[in-house]
Amino acid sequence: MNTSLKWGWSIGSISTMTMYYLVAFQMLYYMTDYLGISPARASAIIFFTKFYDVFTDPIIGMLSDRTTSRWGRRRPWLLGGGVLSSFACIMVFAGPALSGEHLTAYLACSFVIYFTGYTAFNIPYLSMPAEMTSDYHERTILMSYRTFFVSISGVLASGLAPFLVFTYFGGGLEGYRSMGLIFSAIILVSALACFWGTAGASQTKRLNKKLMLNEWLKSIIANKPFMQLILIKLFQLFASGVTFAMMIYLSVHIYKGGEGAVVKFGIPMFVAIGLSIPCWTWLASHMEKHSVFIIATVGKILTIATFAFLTPDEPEIIFIIRTFTFGFFTGGMILMGQSMLPDTIEYDFHRTQLRREGIFASLYSFVEKTSAMLVPLSIGLVLSAGGYIEGLEGAEQSKSAIDAVYFGAIWLPIIGYAASLPLLLIYSLDRQTLLELRQASWVHGRESR
Repeated sequence: MNTSLKWGWSIGSISTMTMYYLVAFQMLYYMTDYLGISPARASAIIFFTKFYDVFTDPIIGMLSDRTTSRWGRRRPWLLGGGVLSSFACIMVFAGPALSGEHLTAYLACSFVIYFTGYTAFNIPYLSMPAEMTSDYHERTILMSYRTFFVSISGVLASGLAPFLVFTYFGGGLEGYRSMGLIFSAIILVSALACFWGTAGASQTKRLNKKLMLNEWLKSIIANKPFMQLILIKLFQLFASGVTFAMMIYLSVHIYKGGEGAVVKFGIPMFVAIGLSIPCWTWLASHMEKHSVFIIATVGKILTIATFAFLTPDEPEIIFIIRTFTFGFFTGGMILMGQSMLPDTIEYDFHRTQLRREGIFASLYSFVEKTSAMLVPLSIGLVLSAGGYIEGLEGAEQSKSAIDAVYFGAIWLPIIGYAASLPLLLIYSLDRQTLLELRQASWVHGRESR
């Protein structure tokens, strides 16, 4: 695979991950402290629209598997999903001035369109690596390019977005509206660049082999490496989603640095993700991927635990070093999780002789959406139980509310990451296993001719 194709595919991550991080970093705080919506109601809006979105994943996956066009199976979805996502970003952040039930209904509709656009782009996008290369280590290299753009997306959402809102555009709802327009353009341009940049990508053709529905489901469940991987991602994506959503609360109410202080978390973290890529890529070339994944996960758990010592008097350099370390281990987790997905999809093909990359990508995304659906619900419950007071542009909080912020930002993510470790320990799909399966498929293919 040539380098330009790797860049062309990977740049699409700016579109999807910018959308993901905008929700993770900005949405709940935007709704509670600027739109004046209670934590319980804000989390419920996101939860129920995510609940809808969960069920669109397999539909989009099946449709992309069955799509036939001069652009292939996946690329038409990159174009349509990118345009819809860009429009939806404007709806969420630059909508009309509403209040009460009208505001709730508008946000619900906006999120439905936002998440639909994200899914329409993301499912076919995640399906492509399994088609683009069958080389075990080249998949890690391809995902290292993607992880680089993930880090850029994080810098945009956690650094540029708050800078635009609170500094350049002067804060308030107008700041969010102006930021939404700019990020709409970013999402659209990156989606179009990915569409054009993947014109020469290798593609697989849909096979005519069919299974009955019960056999089809059983064959997916029998893919143990994939089932283990999606459970690992369920726990880890929940943990990371909680961390991202709670960081602005931690910055405002614990670190006492104001809303703009979240930049001190986001920028070092995502810079560290980008800088860590060569290290994790090298390590994965000398160790099995799941072993590298374990190292990164344990490192991140230990780093998060240090936030328990955070105080308003902490020197800025200590805060930055901590978040940089957090980002370093995050880079390893992102890279390994993404590079293991196409391995499990190839494993399915060798076992079943079915080409259903879109279905497996949709199930992977299904887990992402499920965890994202649980994040605001969990945070809303924790903050509400602690007596967090919603209000415009922040409010003084009680000790119980501050304790709730500590629990939500530190201990809840640690529980999620720790729950993924037993599954990583028993994960068994490696390079040698895939090599043996390829050889068996090749022999079987020759004998059946």
